[in-house]
Parts: sequence; C-alpha cells; structure tokens
Amino acid sequence: MTSLTPTRQTPRVRSLFLLIVRVVLTQLFCILGVITNLLSVVTFVIQGVRDTVNISLLGLAISDLLSLVTLFWLDLCQTPSFSSQPLSFVPLEVSYLTGGWPHVFFTRTTTWITVYITIERCVCIAAPMKVKDIFTPKRTRVYILLVYLIMLGSVAPIYYTARFSENFNPARNITLLGITFIQDRNDIETVSFHINNILPLTAFILILTGTVILVMELKRVSKWRAAHFLFL
Repeated sequence: MTSLTPTRQTPRVRSLFLLIVRVVLTQLFCILGVITNLLSVVTFVIQGVRDTVNISLLGLAISDLLSLVTLFWLDLCQTPSFSSQPLSFVPLEVSYLTGGWPHVFFTRTTTWITVYITIERCVCIAAPMKVKDIFTPKRTRVYILLVYLIMLGSVAPIYYTARFSENFNPARNITLLGITFIQDRNDIETVSFHINNILPLTAFILILTGTVILVMELKRVSKWRAAHFLFL
C-alpha cells in the first residue's frame, strides 16, 4: 500500500501545482503586466513618437501587452472552473489559435524589438557621434513594422493547417466550435516549429552578444575617464 500511495498522489499534486501556478500566479502577473504596459503605452504616446527610444519602447510595450493578454486568455481556457462550464466552444481547441500561437507571435516580436534596443545601446557607447545617423526615427519605425510582419509570417502556416470548425461532441451530444487540421499538417508544422525555434534562439544570441559588447565598452570608457581625470 505504501508503495502505491506516492503514485496515486502524484496526479493530485501535479493538478494542485498547475492550479496554483497557471490560475493564481500567472493570471496575477498577467493582470499586473497589462496594467503597467497600458500605462507605458499611454506615457509614450503623450511624450510623442519622434524619438527612436520612444518609438522602440512603444512597440515593445504594445507587443508585451498583447502577449500578456493572449497568455491570460490561454490560461483561462485551461482553468478547470472555466473549461467545465457549458460553453459553446471547446476551450483548449479554440485557445490553440486565439491564445497559444498569438502569444508566441507577440513574444517573438517583443524579443526582436529588444534586439534592436540592445544594439542601439551598444552603438551609443561604442560610437556616440554616429548613433543618430544610424538609428533614425524612420528606420526604427520600418524595423518594428518589419518585425511584426516577419513574426506574423512565421506563425501564419499554423493557421493554414488548423481552422475553426463546428464539431460534434458525443459526451455532451451537442455541436461545439473547435478546430480541425488538414492532412499534411505535420509536414507544414514541422517547418514552422523549426522557424519559431530558430528565431528566439538567434535573438537570444544577439542580445547576449550585444550585452557583452556593451559591458566591455562601458569598462573601456570607464578606464579612459579614470585615466583622463587622474592625468588632470
């Protein structure tokens, strides 16, 4: 009996853990994040979007805001008290297209805008006299727009393989809104999954590299200033 007890308790412990993390903690952080990002968006709009910093931070705040909204919806659809309601749709299936992949899209967008901000900070330290010529407001807008379009293209194949449809649910003896997949789904999704894995990995490498360069440049400038002031 004692050897079977841990096995029987494992699903309950796992369910309790997921309930605390996904329903309580994640939803709480999502709400706080939505509020702070809304305030950031309003602040940047009031300040104006003529400066490259405000433009990039506004794009970052919008993508981060929408990634939290979609994450909130995704977790809500996985909440037992919500999914067990007599809904007209299958929560897990509908959230796959309305919450899961949109969250991936906005998260990837946030990551690549962060790449731009990191590189701009590096140039500010390494070549402060040229940063305004390289990073102009027009180029910043074009970059952010391209990031949104490229990230949208990376998840678009998923919406070709999966479509909304009305499916009969034998358990409830009713037709519910869900999703269906096309026959060659696996081939298309394999390519899409590889792309969506390469994109964040590449962004992470660029951010890490940019951060290392930024730290090295700051140390170099600090040493130069220290030597200069000592000389004076």
